[in-house]
Amino acid sequence: MAQTVVLIIITALVALTLYGTSLLATKYPTVISGFKWGTTPEEIEEDKTWLQKFHKAMRLSAAVTMAGGIAAALLESNISTTPTWM
Repeated sequence: MAQTVVLIIITALVALTLYGTSLLATKYPTVISGFKWGTTPEEIEEDKTWLQKFHKAMRLSAAVTMAGGIAAALLESNISTTPTWM
């Protein structure tokens, strides 16, 4: 039981880190390596669209990580151990 709780806590921390990174990068996009705002209004609009897609993808990755980690913990998935048939 304790192992399951620890795995869920680690999963939550990883998912929160992904989501926090997404929020930080959306609010302050210059922290993204190589990101520069465009100079024309069209380029700025494209950058805003890209940031929205980035935020959506990061939220999705955080949700999938959280769901998969909790499912693996509850199903007692031991991926890192040697298979029983060996």
